[in-house]
Amino acid sequence: MTPNVTPLEPLHVVGESVIRNDGVGFVTGRAQYSADLAFPGMLHLRMVRSPAHHARIRGVDLSAAREIPISVQRATSAAAKAADF
Repeated sequence: MTPNVTPLEPLHVVGESVIRNDGVGFVTGRAQYSADLAFPGMLHLRMVRSPAHHARIRGVDLSAAREIPISVQRATSAAAKAADF
């Protein structure tokens, strides 16, 4: 059952046009997105997925990833199971 909830203030956004103060930055290209940010020592993630949908994956060859000198960590499902999330 859905509880009967009464808002503390009358709704003034639902069904109304709302002025977006951040719109100018988006249309002029001046807005900053999270992908535009860079921090010292920041790491980047590269997800690699199986090209075969619904396939049984019997193993993962990480040799190419290990050859990258700046590679920090390679995570697999086996590592996730071992971490016991």
